[in-house]
Amino acid sequence: MTRTAAISPKRWAVRPLLVLAHRWVGLLLAGVLLICGLTGSVLAFDDDLDAWLNPQLFRASSGAPLALDRLIDRVEVNDPTARVMRVGFPTPARGSFVMSVTSRDPAAPLRYDQVFVDPVSGEVLGRRDSAGCCFAAPVLIPFLFRLHSTLTIGRAGEWVLGIVALLWSVDCVVGLCLTFPRSRPFLRHWRPAWKIKPSRNTFRVTFDIHRAGGLWCWILLLILAVSGIALTLQTEVFLPVVQSVLPVTPDREASPTPSPEPIGFPAALVRATEARPEKQPADAHYLAGAGVYLIAMASPGRGVWTGLGPDMVWVAAGDGRVLRIDSDGRRLAGDVVLAAQYPLHSGRIAGLPSRLLVCISGLGVAVLSLTGPWIWWRKRTAAATARRIA
Repeated sequence: MTRTAAISPKRWAVRPLLVLAHRWVGLLLAGVLLICGLTGSVLAFDDDLDAWLNPQLFRASSGAPLALDRLIDRVEVNDPTARVMRVGFPTPARGSFVMSVTSRDPAAPLRYDQVFVDPVSGEVLGRRDSAGCCFAAPVLIPFLFRLHSTLTIGRAGEWVLGIVALLWSVDCVVGLCLTFPRSRPFLRHWRPAWKIKPSRNTFRVTFDIHRAGGLWCWILLLILAVSGIALTLQTEVFLPVVQSVLPVTPDREASPTPSPEPIGFPAALVRATEARPEKQPADAHYLAGAGVYLIAMASPGRGVWTGLGPDMVWVAAGDGRVLRIDSDGRRLAGDVVLAAQYPLHSGRIAGLPSRLLVCISGLGVAVLSLTGPWIWWRKRTAAATARRIA
C-alpha cells in the first residue's frame, strides 16, 4: 500500500501569502490581459485577416512585376507631397507592395501613411491611415495591433504593458505553485489539478477550468509574458538581464551621420542582395536620421519571421556600403535570445502550428482573465452571506 504523508506545515506557511498575491495581482491585471489575449488571438493571423477584410488593397495582377524604382515613382508622382520611407514586399497573404510614406513638408502632414501598389501594373490600389480608429475594415487590424502593443496611448502604454508583463511572469510561477498538492505522493495528488471534473456546481466547474486551463497552457503563457517584457521594456529591463548572463553583440551606430543624398531603395536592395544572395528582400526601411537602409532578407518560401526572423542588412545611405549583417550564423547566444522574442510572441517562429498555438493561448488568457475575477466574486459573495447568517 502506498503511504500518503502530509507535507510539513512549515513548508506551506507561505501559501496564504501566495494565495493573496495571486488573487490581487490577477484582479489588477485581468482587464489588460483580457484585451491583450483577445487581440493577440486575432493578430496571430493579422496579414491573412487584413487581406480578407480589404481585398481591394491586396490584389495583384498576373504578369512580370515592374522595377521597384518605377513603383516608388508611381506613388510619389501620384502625390508629390509624399515620400516613401518603407517598402513591404508581397507575401503569400497579400499580393501588393505596402509602402509607408511621410510628408515632405513637416508643416503639412499627410492624411494617410500607407499606400498599396499593384506590383505588375503599378496601379495605386488604395491608401490608409494606419493610425486611424477603430473598427472600419481598412483600419481594424492596425488598430488592434496598436491596442495590443501600446493600448493606443504610445510609449506610456508600452510601459503599462511592460509592468503588466513583469507581474504576469511572476504570477505565472505563483499560480503554478498553488496547484501543487499538500500531500504525497506528489504526482498522484497533483493529477486531479489537470482535469475538469463533471459537476452540476457552476463554481466547481469554473474553478477547474481556471486551474486546469492555466496548467495546460502554462509554458505558453510564461513565454508570452516574458516575451511581452522583451517587446515593451527591452532596453530598460530585458536587455540588461540577458547581457548579465549571456554574451550579446555590442550595439553600435550603423552609420555616423545622416546622408543628404541617399542612394535610393533599388540601389540599397542590390547591395543587400549581393551580401545575402541566397535570400530575397522582404522589407526595406529607410532610417533617415541614422543615414541607413535596413533591409530584411528572408529565405524563399518561408515566412519573414519564421525561425529567428530574417537576416538584417544595414546599408549606408550615402555610399551603399554594407555596414552590418545580423544573421543566424553571426549571432551570439544573447543575440539569439533577443531575436527569438518577437517570433515567439507573435507565433511566427514555427509557421502555422505556432500561430495556432498563440491564437489558442490568447483565448486561454482571456478565459483565465474572466474566470479568475468571477471565482473571487463568488467567494466574496459567499463569505458575505455566511457573515450575515452568523
